[in-house]
Amino acid sequence: MKYFWVFILLSCPQFLSAKTVVEKTLATVEGEMISLMDLKEARKRLKQGFLEDSVLYPLFNKTQLQKKDSALLEFLIYEKLLDLSVAKTPLQVEEKSLTQTINRKKKKRGLSKKAFSRLLVKNHFTSSSYKEFLRKSILRNIFIQKEIAEKIRISDQDINEYALRKQGKALFTSFEYELAYLLFPPTEEGKKQAQKISQDIEKDSSFFDKWSPGSEKEKKEVLKNISLSTIHPSIKSAIRKLSIGQISSVLSLPAGYHIFKVLWKTPVITVQNQKRKEKLGVLLFKEIFNKKLKLYLEEKKKTAFIQINS
Repeated sequence: MKYFWVFILLSCPQFLSAKTVVEKTLATVEGEMISLMDLKEARKRLKQGFLEDSVLYPLFNKTQLQKKDSALLEFLIYEKLLDLSVAKTPLQVEEKSLTQTINRKKKKRGLSKKAFSRLLVKNHFTSSSYKEFLRKSILRNIFIQKEIAEKIRISDQDINEYALRKQGKALFTSFEYELAYLLFPPTEEGKKQAQKISQDIEKDSSFFDKWSPGSEKEKKEVLKNISLSTIHPSIKSAIRKLSIGQISSVLSLPAGYHIFKVLWKTPVITVQNQKRKEKLGVLLFKEIFNKKLKLYLEEKKKTAFIQINS
């Protein structure tokens, strides 16, 4: 009888080829195997949207994941690397959390319990294997949240610079200013005095703060909560070019000769600006997060023992 089964196997190559497909190893990550069957199942699950919640999904081009084995294999290698890192931590997922996640996914797909179960079977999931699939995915997300996301800090200035790069215009186009100014009388003597003080300030900017009026016709004052839309066009043009702490040249105005210093400027947060800021902040965070995650995984690849079979 033993020889009969040997004969059957040798005379039916389809049995041998099927066995070879199942056992073919595409890669190993620290001894953890990724088989051809793993790749095929991942591609099927990708098409059904099961991988879209993965923290790794945004790092890849969707078309390449669907069509290129190399891209999907890299995705699976990254998963293994994260799983190995998670295994070194005490992180856990409660059963209640898994159940809630499954219920949310059913609702998102608009499927009944039976319909969702059929979808799982179609993608080679049992109830327990799907829970394990979800558990690993959630743990990866929690781990990366702590390892990378919680360490990212973004300022208003970062968001404004991001807006300039992406949209070609600043997020905040209007500001309120706090300005200090020196005023000299609208006479030839006043002009000469203003020009002399301006030259002294160019040599030492602290001279602006030290200067005191020499007569009643000279003034040193501070203007608070000033909008550029409410001031003289010549002042507006000069102030727009200055950063905080910078000082203008001598400006000739009807009231006399002025030298301005920008003490502070605050963006005017309109409702529209606030909404733009929030959206751009989210986009910038995602961009920074994905770059840091990619770098993190590449560093892990360098130190891990990974063997890819051709």
